[in-house]
Amino acid sequence: MNVVRAEHVEGSQSSGDRITVTLIPKAMEGLCLLQERTSLSKTDLTNRAITLYEFFDDQLRSGHDIIARNQATGETQLVKLIDAPEGQAAAAGLAHTGRGRLAPTRR
Repeated sequence: MNVVRAEHVEGSQSSGDRITVTLIPKAMEGLCLLQERTSLSKTDLTNRAITLYEFFDDQLRSGHDIIARNQATGETQLVKLIDAPEGQAAAAGLAHTGRGRLAPTRR
């Protein structure tokens, strides 16, 4: 992932933290598809993904369900965030099987 210094991004706050991450191939593919669909920058997409994940996590920890409903068919799916197994520390392993992976379960 290429990182642009905050002072070079229009409308950004220069006091924000900067990180460098290595994306697994599936995440990189998803990022590229989202950039094409939305015309948002990698930084915008990353910030939105983290904010959305935090919202999901907060809702689930508060006892709420996250449900995805197909407006055309009425079909619903329960969305769950799956925790990584204890002791799993490899970044690639966490990205494949850990928190952040959405696992739909038909309702």
